[in-house]
Parts: sequence; C-alpha cells; structure tokens
Amino acid sequence: MQGNLFWEEMMADIFTEAVKLYGLRKYDESLRRLESILVSDGQDVDLDVIYYIGLCYVRISKPDEAMQFFEQIVTVCKDEKRCNQCRLILAVLYVQTGRFTLADYELRKLLQNGCQTVPVLTVLGYAAWAQKRTNEAVDWYAKALEIEPDNATAL
Repeated sequence: MQGNLFWEEMMADIFTEAVKLYGLRKYDESLRRLESILVSDGQDVDLDVIYYIGLCYVRISKPDEAMQFFEQIVTVCKDEKRCNQCRLILAVLYVQTGRFTLADYELRKLLQNGCQTVPVLTVLGYAAWAQKRTNEAVDWYAKALEIEPDNATAL
C-alpha cells in the first residue's frame, strides 16, 4: 500500500514538472515527462496527462498525434467544460488538416451544448472560409462580433 502511495506521488511530481516545462514553452521536454507517465503507469491515466500530451503535440506541430489524445478525452470526459475545450481544439485541428466533416461534427456538438461563444463562432467562420463558403463565414464572424465587437479574430 505504501509503495502505491509513493508511486502516485512520484507520478504527481513528474506531472507537475511537465506542466511547468509546458508553461516555459519547453514542449518536447514536457512531452517526454508526460509520456513517461503513460508508459510507467499501468492504471487508468489521469485525463489531465492526456490533455497536456495533446497540447504538447499541438505546440510541436503534430496535429494527427494531438487529435488522438483529444479524441480520447471527448469520449470519456465527465467535465463538460474540459470536454467542450477539447472539442474546440479538435475542430481547429480538423479544419487545418482538411477533415471538414469531423470539424463540423465537433462544432455542431458545441452549439448543441450551448457553447455559442466567440471562440466557437470564429472557428465556425474559419471552417466555412476554409471550405470556400465565404458568405457563411461572414455570417459566423458577424455573430461573434455581436457578442464581442472588438474581437480581433472575427474582425
């Protein structure tokens, strides 16, 4: 029992160090620490570890790898705020990689969840623009500007 407690504390220390490295923009180092938790922990891994691994992959421009981790979160996450955040990240990654049907699914899911926020509306605009649906893009950006008239992205 004490060995298990020691193990959990050690994993928590590694996670804390990895988050600090992420904050310092040392994404490769952070990723190595976080992945060591995945490899060495035989139990269910904390969703925060998976979340930060996904963020690291975004920061080092590996969207396909990042998507795998965010997809895991949205399928099991109980925290609606975290789930919605991951859906938005996924939507952006899907648009950037030309997976428009998947982006549309995540964005519609966000709207169904009541997330008609400026970030969601601007990503909807971005997705429409990327698909050459200019009028629709303008409409989404206009809705974002109704909420936040000085939003740089929507402008």
